[in-house]
Amino acid sequence: MGHKVGLTLKAMQELARVDTPDSGVLLDGMVLPDGGRLSMGELMCSRVEAEIGFRFDRDLVGARVTARDVRNAVTEVMLALEVIDTRFEDWRIGLVDSIVDNASSARVVTGPAVAFAPGWDLAAERVGVSVDGVPVAEGPDQVRASRTLVRMF
Repeated sequence: MGHKVGLTLKAMQELARVDTPDSGVLLDGMVLPDGGRLSMGELMCSRVEAEIGFRFDRDLVGARVTARDVRNAVTEVMLALEVIDTRFEDWRIGLVDSIVDNASSARVVTGPAVAFAPGWDLAAERVGVSVDGVPVAEGPDQVRASRTLVRMF
């Protein structure tokens, strides 16, 4: 299916006591349909993060890939709810633990894909999460998943 990059925000790195991002693999069985339901019984210590997902038209390989190369390879973007989970108690997890834990990847729900325009400043976009219609987070905040349906607002 794809890949995820985690621990990109300094605040998340401090929380995890690491100083570098990590990455994980997103498998087909981890992807839930928009509006779908998540069985919390399948998870151990889950949280939900609002993200922006990207679709690329080609693989980007090698040490010489530039930010411009990445931007030019993006064809579509979408809102995404990433459900992270860990096998480690109380999220006491370091970088090696996170790598072993597939960067805490558990599930992802993506919204409809939108064509990406090269001039679009995604850093200026705000993403939020609501639970049962009540806004609970916006921007880089992370929230614990509830046993209710989680929807974007």
